[in-house]
Amino acid sequence: MGFGADDDSSEAGSGGDPTVDTSDDGATGDSDPQGTNGNSDGGDGNADDDGGVDEGDYGGDADDEAGEDADDSGDEAGEDADDSRDEAGEDADDSRDEAGEDADDPPTSLEEDCISFDPDNLNVVRARVEEPDGRWKTVARVIEDTHQLLELESMSDAFSAKEIIEFYGFNRHCFVGRPDSVMAYWLVDGRPATLSQTPFTEDCISIDHTNLTVEQTAGGEWRLTDGTRRLMTDPDEEAIRTAKATIEHHEFSRHCFVGRPNPPMTYWLTE
Repeated sequence: MGFGADDDSSEAGSGGDPTVDTSDDGATGDSDPQGTNGNSDGGDGNADDDGGVDEGDYGGDADDEAGEDADDSGDEAGEDADDSRDEAGEDADDSRDEAGEDADDPPTSLEEDCISFDPDNLNVVRARVEEPDGRWKTVARVIEDTHQLLELESMSDAFSAKEIIEFYGFNRHCFVGRPDSVMAYWLVDGRPATLSQTPFTEDCISIDHTNLTVEQTAGGEWRLTDGTRRLMTDPDEEAIRTAKATIEHHEFSRHCFVGRPNPPMTYWLTE
């Protein structure tokens, strides 16, 4: 508004017309915003025209700058939105990639309850043990120094067990669910032994470790099957599921026994 008042005053003075009251024009310009924008009631047409042009120029510049700012803001907002979408897309792709990698990767760890021993330091000994009814019986034990690994009914079974352990190089005896373990197995430095041609006869059955199922029996117990045969049954669901995870983790494909029925030693092999 100030630009219109100054222009009216200067042009009126330069025209030399003593009848022109510049103070009225200036007052009108200050009090009536419409006058500064070229309203015919403003008095001097030239002054109003000049003032209107000046104001229009500044108004146009302001509009242009506002438009440019709006365009710049829109461009920046658009770029930010595009960047956000790009980042969101990259994050989504990364998440999908990681999820895919996790789904494809096999289990890398399993909590195992194992006892380490030296397979080159085994002995078979006789021992007398007292039965719950007070009677005594003779058993055979496979020991490492003074540590007992197995207790069997006969010396022949004990020597068979010792021979198997030494042949495969088992050095870890592992359990699922002690003290009454639902599953016992043997490892070589944390890995399963591979099925091999042995100089002795083995009592083994084949299993499909890719088709294991846990199901509840009519009596309320939990059973592990491979689609063909029952592998084990126990009241403890967690123990059965841990056995399933163990077999799958090590990819056991042979379940072997010493001294059936009620074998005192079982072991698992892979192919």
